[in-house]
Amino acid sequence: MGDIGVWVTRVLHKVHVGITLTEAEGEEFMDMQWGMIKAIAFPEGSLKNQRIRDMVGLDETLAKKARWLERYKPALLLMLPDELNGTSDDQMTHLASALFDSLAFAGGASVPSVIWFCMALPYSEWGETNLPEDFSLDTVSTIPSYVYETMRRFPPVGTLPYIERGVNGAPDHDVMLNIQMAQRDPSVWENGDKFVIRSMAEYHTKFCGFADFANSPNLGSANSHSCPGKDLAFAMMTSFLTEFVRTADRVDGGHKQIWVCDRPPSEISISAFAAGGFALTYDVTQLVQEEDQSGMDMLDELTSAERSLLMERVSATNKFDECNANTALFIKIVQKIVKPGNNKQASKDVRAVFFNKQSYADSSWSAPFGGFRFITCDEDEERESRISALAQMLMYAASKRWDLKEDEQEDRLIWFESPAEGVASMHQTFGPHLPPQYNEWDDVVTDEGMAWLCVAGCAGWHLTKARTEDEAGHAVVEGAVMEVDMTYMGQYKTRGSWIRYGGAAYLGQSPGDGLPGPLLGIYLCHYDAVFRPSDDKWEHAKCAFRSTVTTGLTLKDHLCTVHWIKANGLGMAAREATGPDHPIRRLLKPHYYNTALINFKSKDMLLPPGQFAYRTFAFTKGSWVQYFADCASNWVYVPLPEKLAAKNLPSEFFDTWPLGQDSLKLWYTIESYVKEFLTPFYPNGDDDLLADDHVTEFWSSFESQFDTPWNLPPLSFDSLTTLITELIWTVTGEHELVGSIVAYLTSPIGFPAKLLEDHVESDVQSFAQGLVIIALTGLRQPPLMDDWDHVMRSDSWTALQQQSVLDAVRGFQVKLGKVADQNDDDNIQRVKNGGRKVNIVNPRILESSVSI
Repeated sequence: MGDIGVWVTRVLHKVHVGITLTEAEGEEFMDMQWGMIKAIAFPEGSLKNQRIRDMVGLDETLAKKARWLERYKPALLLMLPDELNGTSDDQMTHLASALFDSLAFAGGASVPSVIWFCMALPYSEWGETNLPEDFSLDTVSTIPSYVYETMRRFPPVGTLPYIERGVNGAPDHDVMLNIQMAQRDPSVWENGDKFVIRSMAEYHTKFCGFADFANSPNLGSANSHSCPGKDLAFAMMTSFLTEFVRTADRVDGGHKQIWVCDRPPSEISISAFAAGGFALTYDVTQLVQEEDQSGMDMLDELTSAERSLLMERVSATNKFDECNANTALFIKIVQKIVKPGNNKQASKDVRAVFFNKQSYADSSWSAPFGGFRFITCDEDEERESRISALAQMLMYAASKRWDLKEDEQEDRLIWFESPAEGVASMHQTFGPHLPPQYNEWDDVVTDEGMAWLCVAGCAGWHLTKARTEDEAGHAVVEGAVMEVDMTYMGQYKTRGSWIRYGGAAYLGQSPGDGLPGPLLGIYLCHYDAVFRPSDDKWEHAKCAFRSTVTTGLTLKDHLCTVHWIKANGLGMAAREATGPDHPIRRLLKPHYYNTALINFKSKDMLLPPGQFAYRTFAFTKGSWVQYFADCASNWVYVPLPEKLAAKNLPSEFFDTWPLGQDSLKLWYTIESYVKEFLTPFYPNGDDDLLADDHVTEFWSSFESQFDTPWNLPPLSFDSLTTLITELIWTVTGEHELVGSIVAYLTSPIGFPAKLLEDHVESDVQSFAQGLVIIALTGLRQPPLMDDWDHVMRSDSWTALQQQSVLDAVRGFQVKLGKVADQNDDDNIQRVKNGGRKVNIVNPRILESSVSI
């Protein structure tokens, strides 16, 4: 009950006397509170014995109480300056003592007791036997009645003494009200001994748990009694339980599925006076994830007999089995390492381990281009980790020497007889090993589907205002308002018969509400020509453009920019420039988790010419190296708000553009969190910040991490906030946006990594290679929305700094939940307006740091 008690203590102090307690102070108050409750169990006379006083710690408890009373006095004077003007110190002590009693023995003890019972009952054997069969705590509408019934059946105050005043000369006499028995009086309550969810009207009429009696008008009678805090207590109890069950809104099985109890029901005791101890742990891996059904619409178009025949044929002869030895080996690696369920992780897997601030220049690997340096040791690495196991297999694969020439000869390529065969083969070979998807793209082939891809799909990352022919340097489509320009890729040579990458797609005027305009045409660098819907090669042009999109996003935006530049830079700066207890180090810990391990140990698969990533795409050895060198040298640090503004999209479109607006909501939510986290450490703003050597070293490190400097603006609190916000956004939202593209790759006619002239689908081997790449992203990191308290605690911080950090971290989770809810609501409205759902940056699906 400790966590609940601390929360109640902090709320009551804030409400009663305007004091904001830290969590540590709340725990201290609870320790004193329970010390008093232990002492109350002893007869008053026995407490004169020093041995007994020492045994229960009475003297220490009374000393703590005295300190709390002194703390209340100035707070009371601040709250009631006129009413308490001239009050003596003795009178203030009595008033503070009365306040103390309400905080320690009234609501301070009763409210957490009721909440604890309410939480314990559904998990206990008593609850399994006695709660109504149709009861579920997840039904929010019944929570008020559930709280009242819990208080009726297990009243936090079982008896209440009071003095009944004598009249007409009769003496006063003591009365002991047995509230517990009264609440089960069969003459008042039908089935009084049973736990029954009743109407609120019945509770208001019969309930006496607050011990209100003789409530004459304005409590005028000497015998009147009314609990002044009952409305506050009830609001706290119902609000707590409501928020508790809301955490399971998107979980099959409700709160008992996502809040895992550390004890079986038989070990959670329930008596008339107390509920036994237990602990609930939030299991984020139970969050509902939509099963990937990408491409299955092709199979749905078949009759039942046709589908059965196809699946039978694929089971007997799967064309992926005809892939070369290199691809076959990587398929086996995926099947071995990427298990069904996608190896879900939680924040608890991130240990509070921090290496000392140090240079890793001698513990780094330098890439052959761009000046990239990857730290070779990760403070989060475990010997038996899934990433380490993957790395060992990748190193084995990299040690082999593979010949590409025969594999890629056009007359030796293998083809599916139909796209449906490719989908069926994919689901048999890769189905359980593909990462979960939250975006359905069952149409990327039609003109309308392509238009949506450009504004709401992965291609939207490159959506800009359309350029003129003079600005573009090539032919453009007349009437274009917006374009997705990736023509920079046209300068790089490709192997053999594979067409060159590079192109631009052109959209007409948007009809409003963030909807796409019509797809007017596509320019392809390979042909140096514009293709329109009426052209014979139109379907090929669309497929070639999709090939360009998936290649550019995967290699430049995802691998080079997110992983090698920004995530790598984040991790290096945090570990090399700040110490273990520095606020920036703690703030960034969830966001560089496993980054060094992933970037370094996947290099053998992704970097060298001739290895798997190179084989997946069509570049020559020379252009492969030059491509990455150019991506690095041409990169410019631009925070998201400036990046989106620079697109110069029409304002009437931009203001309702789902991809842009959702991204900005998340970015600004992160910015608010970063400010709130850092402010307690720099109360004087820039003066304090510039005096922190770790901050200045952190800032300057970005100018020399690789050959291209970040060219950051002058260091200030605001510019530091912007940089850290951008880094966190990059490894969470941006990483999902440019890296989570499996929905586009699960059909051979979707997004080929390489393509032949006049073709509109991927060959079998290229299809398999793309699926291997995307399957490896199924090794997911802990979710962004989780409990991160354990890595945000430092003994070197002041109590105020520590509490402010915890408040910021927890508040960030609340804000993320609101952003996620808003995204859900916005998507409902988008569909009503003729649009589609866009949830690629919904915080509920985001990881805390980059995965492969």
